[in-house]
Amino acid sequence: MSERHDLTEDALYERAARIIEAARAHVARTVNTAMVHAYWMTGREIVEVQQHGQEQARYGEETVKRLAARLTDRFGKGFSYPSVSG
Repeated sequence: MSERHDLTEDALYERAARIIEAARAHVARTVNTAMVHAYWMTGREIVEVQQHGQEQARYGEETVKRLAARLTDRFGKGFSYPSVSG
């Protein structure tokens, strides 16, 4: 009976592990989607709000560089000037 108990427990463990792995994968996809949306909205702010829809802002790239530096200070890596400018 102990052997059967072990098999049942192993099966329970495997099902629980699959549930947890699926949930983690779902969380990762959700976070990735939210971050892509946040980056898109940030780009929209730069182009539409600050640049009034113009491809290149009159105020120059220095503003974007300062924005990138401030975002990096607050949120860490991933907001350097080359990342922000595309």
